[in-house]
Amino acid sequence: MKNIYCLLIVSFLCIFSLLPAGAQTLSEKDFQVLNMNDGLSDNDIHSVAKDTAGFMWFGTGSGLNRYDGRTFKVFRMPGISYRRIDRVVSLDTDYLLLRSEQNLFLFDKKYERFLPVCDSVSKQPVMFADFVADSDGSCWGVSSGELSEVNFPSSFVQDTAFVSVRHVVNNSQSDPFVVLCMGEDGKMLYCASRNGTVYRFTPGQRQLKKVCDGQLSSGRWVSSLLNDDSFIWIPTVGDGLYGYDLTNGKLHHWQYISERMGEQLSHNDVFRLLPIGNSRYLAVTWNGYTLLSLTPEREIKLRDFQSFLHNGKQYFETRMISGYYDEEGLLWIGTEGGGVLFSDLRQLFYHQYAQTRSNEICGIQMDEEGYVWLATFHKGVLRSTQPFDVSHSLSFESFDTGIPGLKTVLCSSSDENGGFWFGTQDGRVLRYGKDQKWDDMRIGTPGQPSPVVWSLLMVSDEQCWAGTSDGLYWVDFQRGTSTHVSWSNPQIPDHIHIRALAAGDNQTLWLGTGRGLLRLWMSGTKVLRTHAGYEARAGMPDTEIEVRALLYGTDKKLWAGYAGSGLVACSPEGDSILTRYTTAQGLCSNFVTTLSEDNDHSLWVGSNSGISRLSRHLQSFYNYYISGSNRSVFFGKDFLFWGNHSMLTYFRPSDLRFNYPKEKGRVIFTDLEVNHTPVQIGQKVNGQVVLPQSLLYTSELHLTHENRSFSLLFTNLLYLTKLQKYLFRLYPYQEEWIMADEGKKISYDRLPAGTYTF
Repeated sequence: MKNIYCLLIVSFLCIFSLLPAGAQTLSEKDFQVLNMNDGLSDNDIHSVAKDTAGFMWFGTGSGLNRYDGRTFKVFRMPGISYRRIDRVVSLDTDYLLLRSEQNLFLFDKKYERFLPVCDSVSKQPVMFADFVADSDGSCWGVSSGELSEVNFPSSFVQDTAFVSVRHVVNNSQSDPFVVLCMGEDGKMLYCASRNGTVYRFTPGQRQLKKVCDGQLSSGRWVSSLLNDDSFIWIPTVGDGLYGYDLTNGKLHHWQYISERMGEQLSHNDVFRLLPIGNSRYLAVTWNGYTLLSLTPEREIKLRDFQSFLHNGKQYFETRMISGYYDEEGLLWIGTEGGGVLFSDLRQLFYHQYAQTRSNEICGIQMDEEGYVWLATFHKGVLRSTQPFDVSHSLSFESFDTGIPGLKTVLCSSSDENGGFWFGTQDGRVLRYGKDQKWDDMRIGTPGQPSPVVWSLLMVSDEQCWAGTSDGLYWVDFQRGTSTHVSWSNPQIPDHIHIRALAAGDNQTLWLGTGRGLLRLWMSGTKVLRTHAGYEARAGMPDTEIEVRALLYGTDKKLWAGYAGSGLVACSPEGDSILTRYTTAQGLCSNFVTTLSEDNDHSLWVGSNSGISRLSRHLQSFYNYYISGSNRSVFFGKDFLFWGNHSMLTYFRPSDLRFNYPKEKGRVIFTDLEVNHTPVQIGQKVNGQVVLPQSLLYTSELHLTHENRSFSLLFTNLLYLTKLQKYLFRLYPYQEEWIMADEGKKISYDRLPAGTYTF
């Protein structure tokens, strides 16, 4: 019988990651609902966890669920169809530690089986009210007044996990332990009793030290425990949230009181407090959630979210009873009856300043002190009320230019000495120097209407080029003169609209005009020769070739954005267009309006539809639909600022980099189909056991001749909903790389016998 041998080796294409940027609000639009319609075993989510491989696990009212960002796989305990799993913890690479009806179980991911956890001495099941797993694979648990340590052997031969249980310390008080947590240092433990009394335990000392006295009344109980930011956080069912400050011994208490207005919890039943980074927390409650933040002065600020509104498309259950926050920026909330709420906080990477009325931002600058300057269409020059600080919201006020009635400022630039230059609709060039004084000059021919100043290109702190509605001008503040620059070119006259300027090497000027790209070779202010017609030679149509944006990049290429014809890269040496990019290549709009580079020399493209980042290595785009009708862009203090008709949008490009290590960014094969049918562990297909263990632990596949048709499903566990692509091939059957989208099944039918590498 013929055999086919496939060694699974993965190569993946670049994907982007977005990190949380301190969003202060979360509404229903920021969440996705995952429920039984998506494959969950049921909609009661009692526990949420993430394993070392990156899979999400959900303990529900009827089983264990694994989620890979695309599909759910349900695991049920043998013989018990609807046994609730109310606690899931990732123990190590191969095992999950579960609790069901107080009993502990291991879930063996390699063979996808449940192992009851029993004491190796008494042979009795191990039962805990609460437990935590240590980083070394051991476990601590509490039951009544007892704290115990569990050590797991390296492997389990039988179908039962016999473990070593060591009872470490007893609480002699009549108030039993109900919850515990690891200390911030990963060494100490904190245990809380039913009435809220908290004890500290240091392994090796075998003694408890009381940290704070409980204050819970009868009928209330502690639901979970957290040590973070030198606080002991004590969520309770019925009495809100307590916070004990270890630095000063103060005990804080927050509740929901219906008659009270202002900062308070969304409900007094608080099931869990999730740290979400930067001293911010999310309290999961019976009626929504509450965001909290710890200030540098160690004050707690609350923002109340009582419930979501039904948006007509999906229902958001607000009875939130479990949750998990991934430090990579993913928030998962388990509800009672409504499935899982998922929010990708990486998508909230940007900030915005919204103007009260339409007022196009035509230019953006930042001074040495960090103040942000805006050139605007309706309100002249604006300046931020304080230096830029991402932790504070931006606000702006008018800045007096000394010119009464000045409203429309169309462009801005800066010189090497920190001076700012502005071009206006009425033909003025303004200069604001470091001496905090304004100079202005009206350009054009005396006695004639002044042209509109569309763009400025600095030469010194006294001189610049100005692109106008009447061609190119040389502006010299030192002499107080402006001079129209003439040339002779049959394709592009010297009185053409010029919307963009860029300086190349060797006294070369690039002009973005209404009739395309024009190159000038200069000697001072004199044009030696010109070159046009780049678009025609590149096979571009002669319509929509107005150039709106130019950038001479660090890659020594000239980049030009067109009002309708996309983006091109030009070779100054070859004096020609090298590459053209349009929506067919992934650009989000062919109407390109502004260009910029960041610290990593990545190219950013502003357009009418959104913002695009070009991966020069992959020659593909990543699109962000967070700011449309972009008119201006500025990069400063590691932030990109985008201006349009009403918004200033800004974000840190480095937050969008994909720099995961290989073990977090690797492609993972989740399912195998043979002859168009899913294969289970140990299942015989045409007399062959194809998968003796989980596909996740399989690097080689041996397939018989009868099983030579197969399919692979895959994911990368980054939980991104779009912009993910992969390259694959089955070598030597496929010598060329093939591109696949996320969620695509890769199939091979009637493959010839041989040895292949995927």
